[in-house]
Amino acid sequence: VDYWDYIGWKDPFAQAAFASRQRDAVRRQRGQVAYTPQILVDGAGASIWASPARVEVALAKAAARPPRARLSVRAESAGEVLNIELGIQPAGLIAPDVLAFIALTESRLESKVVAGENRGRTLRHDHVVRELSGPITLAPIPPGVREMVVRKSIVMPRAWKRQDLAVSAFLQDTRSGEFLQAVRLPACGDAG
Repeated sequence: VDYWDYIGWKDPFAQAAFASRQRDAVRRQRGQVAYTPQILVDGAGASIWASPARVEVALAKAAARPPRARLSVRAESAGEVLNIELGIQPAGLIAPDVLAFIALTESRLESKVVAGENRGRTLRHDHVVRELSGPITLAPIPPGVREMVVRKSIVMPRAWKRQDLAVSAFLQDTRSGEFLQAVRLPACGDAG
């Protein structure tokens, strides 16, 4: 998120769109404040400060629900371009508020903090979203269509470490914040 940039040190991985997405999630749950670190599980707040055990319970409940769609994702690099194909097989009706997202993440990153409360520290980062594509509209999926395919090409700057990239895709009900399904794979592999 970029809302801490005013303290004199800009987070090199922050994007205004991520802060906006977090504020939307807080509003959806009728919250007042977006903060870091903040955890939302299926759109509901899970305070790590009050009870880490509550976070674990919320994650376990979300993981135990059957998926409401089946996702498959493929990624192939062609030079500086990563071509991604997302297959979506609905397990029932897909509501108009259900949207797809594709995220390209990078791990094993570092940043040196030059101001603020962490001044002088080197921070290590995993699963940093380098690019978030979406929302991708799905509904209405015509009757009889067994799979919808979404294709996305992402230009990868040379500074991104290919071996530390991964692709995640997820379906989210943007009205409730609930996730219907999510998948993740190394950037040049297959998952389904």
